[in-house]
Amino acid sequence: MNNKCKVVVSTFNNSKNNYGALFQSCGLYSFLTQLGYDVSYVAIGKRVRKVSKKRSLFVIAKGAIKRILLLPHTKKFKIREVAFKKFASETQNQIYYATDEELFLNPPKADVYVSGSDQVWNPVSMHEDLFLSYAPNGSKKISYAASMGNESIPNENKDRFVKYLKDYSAISVREDTVIDIVSPYVDITVNQNIDPVFLKRIEDWKSLEKKYDKLKFDKFILVYAIEWNSEFDKRLSLIKKEMGLPVVSINIGNIKKICANQVVYDASPNEFLYLLDKAECVVATSFHGIALSIIYNKPFLAISGSNKPTRINSLMRHFDIEIEKTLEYGADEFSKINKIIEMDRVCAKNYLMNAIEGKV
Repeated sequence: MNNKCKVVVSTFNNSKNNYGALFQSCGLYSFLTQLGYDVSYVAIGKRVRKVSKKRSLFVIAKGAIKRILLLPHTKKFKIREVAFKKFASETQNQIYYATDEELFLNPPKADVYVSGSDQVWNPVSMHEDLFLSYAPNGSKKISYAASMGNESIPNENKDRFVKYLKDYSAISVREDTVIDIVSPYVDITVNQNIDPVFLKRIEDWKSLEKKYDKLKFDKFILVYAIEWNSEFDKRLSLIKKEMGLPVVSINIGNIKKICANQVVYDASPNEFLYLLDKAECVVATSFHGIALSIIYNKPFLAISGSNKPTRINSLMRHFDIEIEKTLEYGADEFSKINKIIEMDRVCAKNYLMNAIEGKV
């Protein structure tokens, strides 16, 4: 192993409210550093995307309405934003750029550049930096557990998407479905690897926990929702009635109501982990909410809505999980899953070392 090998990672690692994005970047960073590499993450203050005027006006109007509705919680969101920034700086070495333009003008030097996990290869809303197009010509580029978040590549973006893929010397994706989408466009094997949150062990996640002092209940059902609707509320109400427990909901900026007894707007990433750890069970529409529930061996209900369900479905297939029975999962079920996770870590280690050190 080359302990002096410098690795630069690009991913969604400095979000203001997306716990999963922060946790996956934390997971990959710690794993790579444990393997002995000198790791840095690109952190961009503001990415600039070119969108149509019509779409821009729609997005602006929608955002304005949402901000007005969430105005009463602005102070709490600000507290959370500061906590997110602190967590990111404490769990990864960052190279900060105010804008993506600044990154392209003065890219970091590295032996290997990595597209990290999460939806880094979204073909609909493409971010140039997440395809590592800022790296100097001839640079070594690899991916780890890259996700697309979509089932197809729009025709208007296909040439650019394929051009970037061909620059990679090793490719790893997160969902099994992405293998079939990407493989026809490259001449190398497309590997599948587990999301980086699984690369940290449960004791490592627990060591990051911080008590949420404002919690009103000793026993509760935790809800972490990216997407929500009235049908989900009906399912949650049934679970609440059956278990006889109150509901605590972590809100990341949603305006849709969830039938919760307590809504948390200001939890830091450390407090999020604490809430998940202390919950009797978890109800989530979030990929990483489900992934962390699995790591914590926590009974959970995965609700796969209309918002890119492939991610959750692929995760369930990987662990051979029966979604409708997960609230009843106990030691036996999680023991089997834990063994798969251990094998996943070995596969991740082998892939990353081979890809970084040129053995693929």
